[in-house]
Amino acid sequence: MKVKEGSRVRLLVETTGIEGTVVPAGTVGTVVDDAHAPDEYAVDVKVDGQFDNVAVTGGQVEPV
Repeated sequence: MKVKEGSRVRLLVETTGIEGTVVPAGTVGTVVDDAHAPDEYAVDVKVDGQFDNVAVTGGQVEPV
């Protein structure tokens, strides 16, 4: 699935952010880079008051 930069998405899988935060499935974030879509997106998320960024594929997110 292809989504555009600025889109809100829900993660379908648990993953780990670049700061080491465990980001659970169901977390909603914002696509901040879609240059390699649909193979990879960078998504900003907030978990327990901490901001982080995760790299996910198009199959790991759904539009909100």
